[in-house]
Amino acid sequence: MSFAEMKKNRKERLQTLHQSLTSAGQGKGKDQYVDDRFWKLTCKEDVGSATIRFLQPKGDIEYTQYYDHGIKGKTHPQTGRPQYYIEKSLTSLGLKDPVSEYNSMLWNAGHEDKARSMKRRLHYVANIIVIKDKAKPETEGNVFLFEFGAQIFKLIQEAFEPPMDEEGRKPDDPEYSPENRKNVFDLWEGPNFMLDAVRKSSGYRTYENSRFVKKGPVAKTEELIEQIYESTHDLEDILDPKHFKSYDELKARFHKIVLGNEIDVGASEDAPSSREEAPSESTEASFASNYEDDDDIDLDSLIGELNEEK
Repeated sequence: MSFAEMKKNRKERLQTLHQSLTSAGQGKGKDQYVDDRFWKLTCKEDVGSATIRFLQPKGDIEYTQYYDHGIKGKTHPQTGRPQYYIEKSLTSLGLKDPVSEYNSMLWNAGHEDKARSMKRRLHYVANIIVIKDKAKPETEGNVFLFEFGAQIFKLIQEAFEPPMDEEGRKPDDPEYSPENRKNVFDLWEGPNFMLDAVRKSSGYRTYENSRFVKKGPVAKTEELIEQIYESTHDLEDILDPKHFKSYDELKARFHKIVLGNEIDVGASEDAPSSREEAPSESTEASFASNYEDDDDIDLDSLIGELNEEK
């Protein structure tokens, strides 16, 4: 939509966005190569901080989401180094995925711990502008895509729908009516976001000290706000099927790297067609609800571990 249309209709976006945020969590992918459209927080000695601002982008969605798997597999027979399966899940597109099918089988057979170790991970992607980044000052004032997990998404949800209103009423109370509700994507009345990360001893990165602050226009003039808006990236591209491997490719890779056996799936009878729908709610959806991530797995540390072992 044009900048003028976006500005005119931004108040009407609140209800649509509210429905999206409160119903989110069922997956809607991030290439494993360097993509300069994305900004990442720089952490030194397991700590990092920066100030960013979420943006209302061109298009009809403020954010998108996808699933992937990051699994440490078998040791390579020649090199003796561990292999890694780091791939986007086809469930992001509403299709069957071989890893989710295998995990569902494990879960239903009672091997819950094994299934959890290979669970899919939920990622969100939104447009941001970097306000302050001491580690990379050259990024300040520029628009990027930003990938984040459940912790940060929950903060976005709570900004829009606070846990309690000024009278102490909760969202399920019919009288609930918070006055400090924030649309964090609004270019005129949204808040900045202070991103504060600390890596836990478990290897997970926590953002529990992050918070929204300082509501106001994203820039000083209407012209600058429009420039920022026009610089936002297409979120629909994240879920373009061209960024995903086929079912057969993923199955062969999963069997080779994780299960330790190579298979020829060129003429696989059990491979679904490219447009076949995802597993039913009684399998994939119920299985996923049992073990979705509560914390943000630090994929960088996983890849770093791989690089160190090369």
